[in-house]
Amino acid sequence: MEELCLSASADQFRLCGIITEQSLDEQGHWLMFLFEFQPRLKHLPPEHEEGHYQWFDAAELSHLDIPQTDREFIWPLFWRHRGGFFVTDCKTQSGKVINWQSLQSSPPPHIHPAEHD
Repeated sequence: MEELCLSASADQFRLCGIITEQSLDEQGHWLMFLFEFQPRLKHLPPEHEEGHYQWFDAAELSHLDIPQTDREFIWPLFWRHRGGFFVTDCKTQSGKVINWQSLQSSPPPHIHPAEHD
């Protein structure tokens, strides 16, 4: 409700992944929980104080001005594990990824493990 202005129940969300990210030079550490909202939205949520929403095709993600970790790691992991689950740890320095480690990888049952490694 806070960012999408929609009423939703917990069973409409599926936990896809957990990402830890630590910035070695800024001393920041984030723990992110990536959820997929199961119902398909038919309209964009309204604009709010943090910005506005926009639809993008998966292929467009590589051209967007988003963090390196999102573009090169998180979105590819999401697409490979959609319907499954992953846990990963990331270390950055000066805004660049210096170490990315998979801690758990459980792709959906219909994907053979060799297809996502």
